[in-house]
Amino acid sequence: MFTDGLAAVSVFIDPLPAKAGTDTNAEAPFAIGAINVIKRYVGGYQLVVMGDVPAVALRDFADGIEPRDK
Repeated sequence: MFTDGLAAVSVFIDPLPAKAGTDTNAEAPFAIGAINVIKRYVGGYQLVVMGDVPAVALRDFADGIEPRDK
């Protein structure tokens, strides 16, 4: 969870099964009340970013998350 004291953003990262069959280029933005949610797939992981911030801010936040080499 990331916060500045006024707004909060949560990030959830889950590994995808080997045969997920999911379009890894798909992005699914939606809202639940005042909470915006962005779901995308990055490097074999499902990334869900949600928070009480504008959807464009979540998209920028999610776009900044990439897998790193070990």
